[in-house]
Amino acid sequence: MGKFLNSHNIPSMEPWDIARYVLKDTDWTQLPDCGLTSTCKTNFATYRASLRAIKSSEPSHADVTWPTEPTLEWE
Repeated sequence: MGKFLNSHNIPSMEPWDIARYVLKDTDWTQLPDCGLTSTCKTNFATYRASLRAIKSSEPSHADVTWPTEPTLEWE
């Protein structure tokens, strides 16, 4: 989430809206020919699942525990 948080006005956005943008920004990590290691793809899949869970819990800004974005690992 680092790139997204650094470039947007977060306080005016709902947590799910933030998570949705981060999901869009990481869609490419799940493509079969993205060049990431299989471990990295799995780590991003887990990260993205954690972001989706934010919608189901509908937390306020103060209650959100943001997952840590995995480090890119190239093949």
